Amino acid sequence: MIYIIWALIGNLIIISIDQTTKCLAVKSLAPNGSKGIINGVFELKYTQNTGISWGLFNGSGASLRWVFVALIITVLTAIYVYFFRMPKTKVHNWIRLSFVMISGGAVGNLIDRLMHADGHVTDFLYFSMIDFPIFNFADVFVVCGTALLAVLVLFFLKEGKKDA
Repeated sequence: MIYIIWALIGNLIIISIDQTTKCLAVKSLAPNGSKGIINGVFELKYTQNTGISWGLFNGSGASLRWVFVALIITVLTAIYVYFFRMPKTKVHNWIRLSFVMISGGAVGNLIDRLMHADGHVTDFLYFSMIDFPIFNFADVFVVCGTALLAVLVLFFLKEGKKDA
């Protein structure tokens, strides 16, 4: 039961951060386009991404919207099936944290896809110094959660050991 409460609270926090910052971006950046934060390094730059992470398949519009929605729902289902079946060990609790980060970010972007007729996601974080694709906080949580999961699986999850 504690895992359900923990996951719900974590997801609500992540979704709130994501949706609040997207609303702020729409209100303050959409009319102007962008705002420099660290000159030549980082800026807030409003865009509507109809593709997936880092602008892949951008411009696909509504044609791939339901494919993306179905993919997100499938991944979320797999995450939560495994979330509740994992053993109760320290390393598995960290894996649960990574799942909460991934699922919270995925739901944040899913909300955008379902709210907008063309299925776009609001992106606004831009590292201009390296011309990195524009992203949002949901993307940050998905990437950080996935990186944490990869590190845990590669270096800390011992096959055949129950307690890690």
